[in-house]
Amino acid sequence: MLRIFRPEDEIAPPVPVDSPAIRASIADQPEDGYQPVLLNFQEWSDRLRGHSQSQLHRARQIHANCECPECHAALIVPLVLNDGRREPSGEEVPGTATLVGFHCDICSAEWPA
Repeated sequence: MLRIFRPEDEIAPPVPVDSPAIRASIADQPEDGYQPVLLNFQEWSDRLRGHSQSQLHRARQIHANCECPECHAALIVPLVLNDGRREPSGEEVPGTATLVGFHCDICSAEWPA
């Protein structure tokens, strides 16, 4: 659970240190447990996802590999790892998995991203 910290209203509760990403972010904070910990949301969410591949870079890679280098067909399938973010319903969020290569449906050729 994330709480919004308003210094003028209250003192923030201690942050539980359950994951390595949080431990790394608060390593230089005081140890008394009652100081608020301010995390950069973008950096923190990238650490939790396990990859920092930007959506623009991913789109450029897919566009650059839209044709098979062997048979020049356009039926290319991106190959991704099973490390994408999950919605609360359990479904994977499209475009969040790590792109590792491509597969041609015509000649079955594969090549790295």
